[in-house]
Amino acid sequence: MGGAQHAKGNGPIRGSHVAEAVLADAAKDVTFVRAASFQENWVHVWGLAAAQGIMPAFLADLEAKTEMVAAADIGRVAAEQLMADKPPHLVELAGPVPASVRDAAATMSSVLGKSVQPVQPPRAQWQAMFEGSGMHPEFARLMVEMYDGWNSGHLRFTGDVPLTRGKVTLAQTFASWPKRKA
Repeated sequence: MGGAQHAKGNGPIRGSHVAEAVLADAAKDVTFVRAASFQENWVHVWGLAAAQGIMPAFLADLEAKTEMVAAADIGRVAAEQLMADKPPHLVELAGPVPASVRDAAATMSSVLGKSVQPVQPPRAQWQAMFEGSGMHPEFARLMVEMYDGWNSGHLRFTGDVPLTRGKVTLAQTFASWPKRKA
């Protein structure tokens, strides 16, 4: 994942960092596919957007374009690397185009056929909100750490390799979800 190059300050992405460290020594030829934020992460607020027209977002800048990628693209690119004669050591993978939180809300609006507005919960409430959604307190803490990392610019691609672009758009991902989510 993007951010796996960091040993700390990356929340749950730290698991990818550990996995990369272990696998780097385990085999001669290893390819790491570091993906951008998953388009599918928005499914967690899909029901709220459908029911109430709001989309909680934890990114500080609603206008800033950020990289997101669909799980289908991650799977496709990983399979391509498995079949490649000489796969690269590192693939940094993003969706077809960067999108902002406002772009995601507009896409949800279009797919749902109703207005969806992004809302930014106060930073002091994030931990409690994540826990209130059913997350274990430690995992909720890691989620807060990850969003803090994205907001500070700590969690970004290295830029050491050309960025690989996926094919699946946010609209395609959102359109694959039911109009009403329980």
